[in-house]
Amino acid sequence: MGIGGWLAAMPINAGPILLFYSLEQGETFAASAAQFTLVSVMGVAAYCLNYAWMARRFRWLWCLLVSWLVFLLTVFVLRDWSVALWPLLALSAASVLACAYLLPRTKHAGAWPAPTRWDLPLRLLAAIALTLLLTYLARWLGPHWSGLLTAFPIASTVVAGFTHARQGSHAATNFLRAMLNGMPGFCLFCAVLALTLVPYGIPSAFALALAAQLGVQGAGLWWMRRRSFKWRGRDGVS
Repeated sequence: MGIGGWLAAMPINAGPILLFYSLEQGETFAASAAQFTLVSVMGVAAYCLNYAWMARRFRWLWCLLVSWLVFLLTVFVLRDWSVALWPLLALSAASVLACAYLLPRTKHAGAWPAPTRWDLPLRLLAAIALTLLLTYLARWLGPHWSGLLTAFPIASTVVAGFTHARQGSHAATNFLRAMLNGMPGFCLFCAVLALTLVPYGIPSAFALALAAQLGVQGAGLWWMRRRSFKWRGRDGVS
């Protein structure tokens, strides 16, 4: 489940959306949208925190609906923030790590069961639907709101909802914690795009942004597996 959460932090949705912004609206538009996406990351953090605590008492559907509302309210409140890129990167990364720490404590959730036949198709449809909707509305929304909505947690919602429904709140919380712990890499992806799209162009900017995120994600996975190995070794000591 930890690996799945870290993979969910990859720009599977936001990457194609920002790429389409670049191709259709230009590099300047996409660079501005990438910077505002850092603000929407704080909405994702609030979404995960709310979902995990609600999941202790409520069914998955109520958790999803209220958590979507929390995301939208968060980005609405923060919509007019005027913060320079690097402080914004630090704030967005700190917000996801803080929310990961504030999630409720969980027990081991057990093995991940085989996915249903609807699991992957729903994830793909959700990602495609969000990409098409935002790129269609981009000219009307402008780079500000296009960026604020780019990180809308639609695909992770599918995973969290399936996990909650099939394995319970502990498993859903473990997934959300792993995703939040992996999101500083996504924050760096957006920051590098915002910094490099205009001077270096689309291919170089996306290559640099993806390389930066993969470096952070790889270091995080190494640390996570190393810590897990240490704990297993400690438990094995008689």
